[in-house]
Amino acid sequence: MFILSPVTTENVGSIGRACFDAMAPGSVVVLVSRAAVVDWPGLLDAAARGHIRAAIDVFPEEPIPPAEPARSTRGTILSAHRAGNVPEIWRQVGEMVADDLEALASGREPQRMQRADPLTVERLRSRPIG
Repeated sequence: MFILSPVTTENVGSIGRACFDAMAPGSVVVLVSRAAVVDWPGLLDAAARGHIRAAIDVFPEEPIPPAEPARSTRGTILSAHRAGNVPEIWRQVGEMVADDLEALASGREPQRMQRADPLTVERLRSRPIG
């Protein structure tokens, strides 16, 4: 199962224990979007029990704190959420932003911009800048 979902108020924690338990034993969960869409303890529990394996690229807190339970959970592989940090991606992001800004300036609906998730906005506001 690949989890590639933005975080919305409606889907926080929506992929949980019941979903992981319903998967065939030995299934692999690849989490590369936002950690908030899964029930984090449920994911780690299913991996620790050996029911699933988890490739995790995003975490509830980043950078990953030393005490993060996923660091010592059997059945997990962790990566540093850097896959999209390449020049080609930043060029594409810039083009998408420019397209949407042009649409807004012309009175059209933007194609890609979405309202920021309130939970994400609040979390970002609480971080020190610099």
